[in-house]
Amino acid sequence: MKRRVDVVTATPLKASLHEQSKLVRLIEKGLAALLEIDRTRIAGDLRSRFQDSLNLDDALRADYQNANRWDYLLSYNGAFVLAIEVHTANTSEVSVLIKKKRAAEIQLQGHLRPTGQIKKWIWISSGAVTIPQLDRARARLAQEGITLVGRELTAKHVP
Repeated sequence: MKRRVDVVTATPLKASLHEQSKLVRLIEKGLAALLEIDRTRIAGDLRSRFQDSLNLDDALRADYQNANRWDYLLSYNGAFVLAIEVHTANTSEVSVLIKKKRAAEIQLQGHLRPTGQIKKWIWISSGAVTIPQLDRARARLAQEGITLVGRELTAKHVP
C-alpha cells in the first residue's frame, strides 16, 4: 500500500517530495536524521524550529555510491526546506561543495515535486574556516547559491 503525503498538512520537506519517493519514508522527526556531532553545529535556540530532517547522503548512497552527495535536507519553521552540508571549510574544498550541490540537484530531480524547492543551501564548517573573507572562492560560492556560515548555524543565517 502506498503512503500518501497530505501536502496541506505535511511539513515543507514532505510536501516538496513526490509521495512515491523512497525519501519520504526516510524522513525523521526534528533533527534525528543528523549525526549527533552535526546536531551540535546548529545553535541550541534554533533546533526546535526544525520539524523534520532527512539524511540525504545515506538515503542516496546505494544509488550514487561513487558520486558527490549532499548531507541533509530539513524543514525549517514550517515554511521551507534547507539543505545543509557539514564539511571542511578551506579554499580547496569550494569546488567539492559546488559539485555536491550540482549533484544533489540532479539526484533530487526524480524525488522533488515541480513545486518542491530548496530555499537555501548552507555549508557548515566541520572545523576552522580557512577561506579568507575577500577570497574569490567566496564569490564562487555566492554565485552557486551556497552560503558558508562558519562552524555553527544560527538564526541570522536563515531567512
